[in-house]
Amino acid sequence: MRRGAKHASVQPLELRLTGGLNYGPSPADIADNECTRADNMIYDPETDKLITRPGTKCLSSAAITKGIKIGYYYKNAAAGYHVAAGNGKLYKFNAGTSVYDEIGALSDTTTVPSFVTFNGKLLIADGGSGIRTWDGTTYTTIATSPPANALGVIKNRVVANSVSDLDMVYLSGPEKESDWDTVGGSAVGIRAGYGDLLTVNGFAALQDDLIVSKYAAHQKSLYRLNVASGTTTDWYCIPISDKNCAANNRSMISIWNGIYFVDMNGFKSLMGTQKYGDIQIDNIGRKINPLFGGKSVINGIYYTPTYNALWFCKADNVICYTERFNADLGVVVPAFTRLYFEQGRITSIYEVDNVVYLTGDNGHLYCLDDAVSTDETEQGTSVKYISRIRTKMFAFPTDVILRKLQYYINPVASNSGKIYLAKNDSEKTAIDTFGVTAGKQEYVYNQTGYLNDATGYISSMANESILYICRNRVRDNRLAFEFECNDGRFGLDWIKAELAFIEGGE
Repeated sequence: MRRGAKHASVQPLELRLTGGLNYGPSPADIADNECTRADNMIYDPETDKLITRPGTKCLSSAAITKGIKIGYYYKNAAAGYHVAAGNGKLYKFNAGTSVYDEIGALSDTTTVPSFVTFNGKLLIADGGSGIRTWDGTTYTTIATSPPANALGVIKNRVVANSVSDLDMVYLSGPEKESDWDTVGGSAVGIRAGYGDLLTVNGFAALQDDLIVSKYAAHQKSLYRLNVASGTTTDWYCIPISDKNCAANNRSMISIWNGIYFVDMNGFKSLMGTQKYGDIQIDNIGRKINPLFGGKSVINGIYYTPTYNALWFCKADNVICYTERFNADLGVVVPAFTRLYFEQGRITSIYEVDNVVYLTGDNGHLYCLDDAVSTDETEQGTSVKYISRIRTKMFAFPTDVILRKLQYYINPVASNSGKIYLAKNDSEKTAIDTFGVTAGKQEYVYNQTGYLNDATGYISSMANESILYICRNRVRDNRLAFEFECNDGRFGLDWIKAELAFIEGGE
């Protein structure tokens, strides 16, 4: 006689999903705190919880044809401009009319320019005869500047490549964006390698080192240009890798304590080290690099201070990278989530005054808005988007019965969602639903009773997590928990399941 389910051993399973996505090993082999799906979710920088990303609002009433690059030019405390390149022209966004006003012509309709703000001016490198500048009024080209399509800054000098001299790295005179004279002026020209037929396509500064990226279809490399010496003739350039590079002029960034870049085959970092070589390249995106499939369309990598995260645009996805503290290990670990926008492909991301702006391949300008939980694809047209979390796949040697599931939902915005037990996208069973009203409606000034009659803490009245208990029983030998919301926004605090292990079957 065999024991039935009621005699099975019961074990708890508690999950806090602080590890983000992991596409590396099989879904059953990742860590318990990692996810196999984290769609349209981000990590809240204040609570470390996974929450649905904010919705978006469309700011432009008319799109730019072939909108390919947008950034922000901060001129001074009184003036700043959203600047766009598209259709062979440079534009500024007019917030009063919600349209783009033309500034001037660019060299062609296909080159994605590189932007740098230096000495109060916007510098634009679009591969033309020289570097262009705009100061909010005058649009001109700097005489004698190189024909560049990649810009950077180090030691108060502007850095530029040359589309006509592939190995060359130029550094302007100190604090002089107009000085590119390497003979009679203070500018410097140094070669990163020689005659390898690779093109210098990007820069990032790491203290006294300028990291130079070079690319060609047959090869890629990184160089280290050291400018520590006060004597420019003592500067030197040495190779550090012949297997890595940035995908393009907007795919390498210096942030935190290192350099992060997106290669055609993955997300990587470059840090100082005590080991031989001083600088070490880490394939830091190994958890999500299987998404690249060897080669992908990369639209750039961007930092958002509000979320203290790096966002990089890969084809139709935006991958969000941050670092979370793992209480079990006592260390900080990388964490990734994956975003989709109903507008389609996102081409640029930047932040101004705590507002995150995005641009679509469709030529519109958008911003993230915590007050909405839809994507406004164009003004007046809003579309719901789905946010989803799926845990690792738990595999057992024998059948188990889910006896009880407890989960804490944080109501970011009014929402309704479902809980599934999933094997994959096509095999999943709905076991519970949740529908809550966001705690943001519980402002103190909306209360009608006396404070001395309140029984809870005022600090707990807004956005407090809500405990749900599901007692639907499901039996299987493999299961993953999936939380899906297609109407609103939610956060997930933790999950606790009671699993009954069937001893010997039935």
